[in-house]
Amino acid sequence: MFKRNFPSVPTLPHTPAVQKPGPPAEFHSEASEEYVRSGEFQDILEQTLRQVADERNEEKRHAYRLFLRGTIEHPGGPYDEQRRFLRILEQIQGDHIRIMKAMLQQPEANVGTMGSPIQTLRRRLPDMPQALIADLVGQLNDMRLTNVTSLNVMMTAHGAANLHHAFTSYGLRFIAYL
Repeated sequence: MFKRNFPSVPTLPHTPAVQKPGPPAEFHSEASEEYVRSGEFQDILEQTLRQVADERNEEKRHAYRLFLRGTIEHPGGPYDEQRRFLRILEQIQGDHIRIMKAMLQQPEANVGTMGSPIQTLRRRLPDMPQALIADLVGQLNDMRLTNVTSLNVMMTAHGAANLHHAFTSYGLRFIAYL
């Protein structure tokens, strides 16, 4: 097995995945500046940078960037929950992110009279096989991000197209960072 040598933490922010243009004016606040100097943020930053260094998927690297930005812009989130979010970010795949984005889409107009959540996701993700969608949604359920009890249940087309309700309260807090 290969062991990766990590550069020291100060050199990691200069990697392209973490580097970003200057923050917008509203990004700075006394609370966020104080939080960035805290030991909790330093721990979160160090763990995030380690995970980013190992990550190959650009979409996930972007998700890590958004997570860090969210912790700075909205300081004061529970430390243990932020650590849990990092564990989830490490577990998810790019396809999980695609599924969550599809679930967040606004319901389409004129989608018929009847439908199911799986039909909605198939329509929004036409290149993804139905079995893969079902498996990924099950994994999101296992991570407690979503609570989709049945993908195949028939309901009104509008109800099937509105998948916002499928996110747990924890899942909603998680996607707020993304």
